[in-house]
Amino acid sequence: MRRSVTASATAVLVAACLIAFTALGGSAEEIPKKVPLKWEYHKESVSSGNFNELGKDGWELVAVTSYPNGAVVAYFKRSL
Repeated sequence: MRRSVTASATAVLVAACLIAFTALGGSAEEIPKKVPLKWEYHKESVSSGNFNELGKDGWELVAVTSYPNGAVVAYFKRSL
């Protein structure tokens, strides 16, 4: 019984999404195709404190790593 209720709820949700998409004027032809992005990467010592400038230049922080020697490095990416 519980499985049929879940399936019914899922079907109603999908139908509501399709109706809303159509009502807002959407169509399958308007959905952009995914184009693979090309990225460039940059690493910076956390002690530099240069993060605001990097952000203004379009760099996005993706990871921060600390090393056994005590160095802390931030890794950035931005699309080309």
